[in-house]
Amino acid sequence: MAFNADFVGLTMTAAFCMACVRAMLSNISFVYTHYYQLSTAIGGLLISIPPLCGFISSLIAARLAAKTTPASLARYGMAAGIVPPVLMLISAGWPQCTDCLYARPRWYMTTAPCALVAAVGFFALPAMQVLVLHDFKDMSGLAGGISKLVMTLTSTLASMLVSFYFSDWGRDHKGSYTHYHTQRLLYALAAILLVMQLWFWLVYIPIKRCGRRRRQAASSNANANAAGASILFGAGDDQPLPLSARRQASPDANGFVPTLMVWPLDASSTRGRVPSINNGAPANAPAAR
Repeated sequence: MAFNADFVGLTMTAAFCMACVRAMLSNISFVYTHYYQLSTAIGGLLISIPPLCGFISSLIAARLAAKTTPASLARYGMAAGIVPPVLMLISAGWPQCTDCLYARPRWYMTTAPCALVAAVGFFALPAMQVLVLHDFKDMSGLAGGISKLVMTLTSTLASMLVSFYFSDWGRDHKGSYTHYHTQRLLYALAAILLVMQLWFWLVYIPIKRCGRRRRQAASSNANANAAGASILFGAGDDQPLPLSARRQASPDANGFVPTLMVWPLDASSTRGRVPSINNGAPANAPAAR
């Protein structure tokens, strides 16, 4: 598993996506209630928007799955996944800006990129799971369990790091909060998504293409060897082979050189003979009595 490009590459890609979603859900409620000063009911309603977008995108992916391959779906989803981090960085603006796009009361400038993250994840992750388990059909349970374990540990650690950064590296306390929580959250989520994009396009895809070229070269060599063997031992034609394969050995005590004669494989009277070793005599010569 550790040397399988799909297993390692796509497992880590899914782990980064899960990390972004977990970090968002862990801290977005504080942004809605503390910074935008929305009620708990409105905040809960806004939090439900990303999962709803993910559900809709998964339905679209299911419809497209009948017309394209899982690898294509994963690439489409990752290509669309470039939009959320760019939108987050644009919304967050420069550090410590006072009138950025996300500034109160424009809560939708925070909700929109978060919803796109969930939509991209629900679109691409099911296809990635198919590719992760494709080469481990005989042990899909073990492979799936290891993949989920790696994704859970990676996403949990990343979410903890984001939450620590969100609290201004632990300076926040109950009743005493620093500023720019929303901006830090947008920065952190955009950083995770950019790392995911770099991993997928600059690490996984090149390794996958190199492995495909190696398999194609090995397949070509195997086909060439099979074609050479068919020419050497006969390909079912009705004409004698133009050449005989001979393996020279050392002369025996009488000075004869044993020769391996390979004849075409056929059921006719002049063909279908098994290779025989004759002591330097013609192949059609009568046997010595």
